[in-house]
Amino acid sequence: MAKVIIALLVAVLYIWVIMVTMPYRREVIQNQDLTDYYANLDLEFSRAKNDYESRKANANTKVDQLLDAEERLALLHWEKREYDRAVELLDDVVNKRKPAADAPYDDRYINSLLHLAGVYRDVNNWQVAEMQYQDVYSYDKRFFEKTDPDNSKIARDLNNLGLLYYLKGTSEKDEKSRNEVLKQSSGFLNEALKKYRAKLGADSPSEAISLWNLYLAERDQGNVDLANKLKAKAESIDAKMNRPVKAP
Repeated sequence: MAKVIIALLVAVLYIWVIMVTMPYRREVIQNQDLTDYYANLDLEFSRAKNDYESRKANANTKVDQLLDAEERLALLHWEKREYDRAVELLDDVVNKRKPAADAPYDDRYINSLLHLAGVYRDVNNWQVAEMQYQDVYSYDKRFFEKTDPDNSKIARDLNNLGLLYYLKGTSEKDEKSRNEVLKQSSGFLNEALKKYRAKLGADSPSEAISLWNLYLAERDQGNVDLANKLKAKAESIDAKMNRPVKAP
């Protein structure tokens, strides 16, 4: 009996020690994860930089391979929040990848242009970011609007513009100006939703992304009932996809 009591006391003490130290243990793990993230980022950046410089020094390197290496390095500068250098490299890649007027559709060029627009968006340079996103939108419309007006690339472009206008709207201090920009955001996002539904059918992951963005735009315009309906719809699609998303 005494042994049983001692065993129970030891078990209780063990559980107590675990529970008491859990917040500290959790903090240690979180700090370790954060440290590992930055260490891995620095390692990946160093490798990308060496790869780009070695390819650049090699006269036999193919142009696309060099541009891929340059863009990879630019994206890591972006991740490290070294925005000026990221813009410098991406701008070079975009200019060199820009296709001739009669060239076929170029995914690489568009992806690079989207990356460049994303950096400008992240530094709140709304004017230049909008120019880049509009360039992508115009390019995609030129290729698809007549033969495939609901092409998902066009829907993507409208979603990007909608999100940009939402972010721009949140930076406006004047309420009237803010609501005007947010209204434009809603317009782009509603068009994106129509095209996604027409092209991909109902309840696609792309629809959910645009729904979340539209939810934010409507919520910040004070349209609470509509915003809640959009949020519920987005959550239902995410649940179907088994994709956990925390509402912003």
